[in-house]
Amino acid sequence: MKRMALMVLPVLAACTLLGGCSLAGEENAGQGGDLEKAQEIRAVRAGEEETAYDTTDRDAIEAFVEKLQIDEWKLGELPEDAQESVVYTFQQEATVLFGETSTDGSMDRMVELTTYDGSPYVTLHVLGQSLDFEIPQDAAEYLNHPEDIG
Repeated sequence: MKRMALMVLPVLAACTLLGGCSLAGEENAGQGGDLEKAQEIRAVRAGEEETAYDTTDRDAIEAFVEKLQIDEWKLGELPEDAQESVVYTFQQEATVLFGETSTDGSMDRMVELTTYDGSPYVTLHVLGQSLDFEIPQDAAEYLNHPEDIG
């Protein structure tokens, strides 16, 4: 029973982050979910330290999440020979805790998304768990070229 709960928790967390709340009549409801709540998206190529893409612009974040085509993602199994390409981090300002009047402006990592060279797969890292998804080919190409985003 405990093992089943450990397997279901990451799936529920991913569904919540990817699906968000769907309200009747809301434009783009469910497409980006909580990812659209990110206040910063940063991309770094695997094995490098220099940032390949970085934005805090609200419109750019919404456009980025829309291009991911999250509603078409399917749980999948990452190929054994997959080579990491780009790691995206979605960050949000730290939460104001009880007894605090403001934050120090630091950002908390919400989600990390890893892409793979020549492969339509991503790994979503959330709440200490990882899930692999097969994504549309055009979304994979978009994510593997962070220098062209903008």
